[in-house]
Amino acid sequence: MFYECVFFFFQAEDGIRDAQESRGLGDVYKRQVQREKLREILGLDEGFHIGYVIALGKPAETCLIEPLGQDGDIRYYRDAEGIHHVPKRSLDDLIV
Repeated sequence: MFYECVFFFFQAEDGIRDAQESRGLGDVYKRQVQREKLREILGLDEGFHIGYVIALGKPAETCLIEPLGQDGDIRYYRDAEGIHHVPKRSLDDLIV
């Protein structure tokens, strides 16, 4: 099996996640990964700690993050055109 890997050694993933969006890429942030299996696949020794994985790639769908509606429904949904809608609460609603 062949794996193509790119390593980023940044202290904060924000730079990676901000830059990818401007290039038309999407990302998935995974903290629950099989660390030992991944360490073996990548050939990393025990001195490396895998904290999380960020997968970057071209999105297979259009995803719109939008303000939460009046009904307060937070469920994701797809419209007739297949666009994935993701309702989110505003920052003001979250900070007490």
